[in-house]
Parts: sequence; structure tokens; C-alpha cells
Amino acid sequence: KRFTGEWKYDGERAQIHVISRDNIKVYSRNSENMTEKYPDVVKVVQDCLCEGVESCIIDSELVAFEQETRKILPFQVLSTRGRKNIVVEDIKVNVCLFAFDCMLCNGQPLVTETLEFRRDKLWTMLKETEVKVKFATYKNFDDVNNFDEAEIQTFLDEAIAGSTEGLMLKTL
Repeated sequence: KRFTGEWKYDGERAQIHVISRDNIKVYSRNSENMTEKYPDVVKVVQDCLCEGVESCIIDSELVAFEQETRKILPFQVLSTRGRKNIVVEDIKVNVCLFAFDCMLCNGQPLVTETLEFRRDKLWTMLKETEVKVKFATYKNFDDVNNFDEAEIQTFLDEAIAGSTEGLMLKTL
């Protein structure tokens, strides 16, 4: 099977539910509502939704991010961020949303589609902004019977140099 390698970001998993452009919720991997913890993410998603997207579910990783140097910070920095009564103007730990999948777009479930299809759809739903929203860095490997291990090792080394935990390998 064809597969992809995606950088594994060291942050907090966030499933972004856009119920409408004015009603956006942020959930953890355990379905905990984290909307109150991430009002800045809600605003960024509102600003970065592409035209024509009225509802969607986006899978992402929220990562502590130094905006001036454009560097990913360790998870320990993210863990110092407050959990309740967060005021956007008082936020000291900025995050960047690294989007990597989508499960719904404008009421259409996408979970039975291929990762490649969902990834292509994701790129039509959200606009990247330099320090706020990025798409997960990835590389596709098209022939598992004839791939170069050195190529995967090089990509892994790049991921680690990029301050991530390594790679997630997924079939396409």
C-alpha cells in the first residue's frame, strides 16, 4: 500500500467543530470541551475558513509557537497555559494550529474517504497563515516495495530538527 509520513507535533490534539461560522468548538482527543481554553484558536479558525465553508470538523494539533522566530516550542510550554477564563489579550503562550485531517465538510461526512481525498478537501476549507494555521508537513511514499529507507530516515531527521516528536506513518 502507498503510505505517507506526517510530522508528529508535540502539542495538544484538537478537533475543531465548526457548527457555523459563529459557533466553533474545540475538543480534546477524549472529547473534552476545550473551547474556553482556546478562544484565540476559535478566532483564528473563523478568520481562516475559506469561502463557502459553513460547517466542518478539522483534526489538528495545537502547538506552543514562538511567533517572532517561527519556532515550535516544547509541550511543557503549552502545559503552562491557563485552562479557564482565558482572555485573548492576556495570552502569554501562543499556539499554532497544525491541521492534518478533516471528517466533515458542509454536512458531508468524509470519514469513509481516503486520507488523500480528505487532505485535499482540508486544503480547500482552511487558509494557512504564517504563525497561526499551518498544514501538517508530510511526504508520500508511493511504492512500499521499492522505497529508499534513507529517504524516510532523512524525512524523520527533518521532522526531529523541526522540533517534532518524529513521524506518523499512515496508509493512503
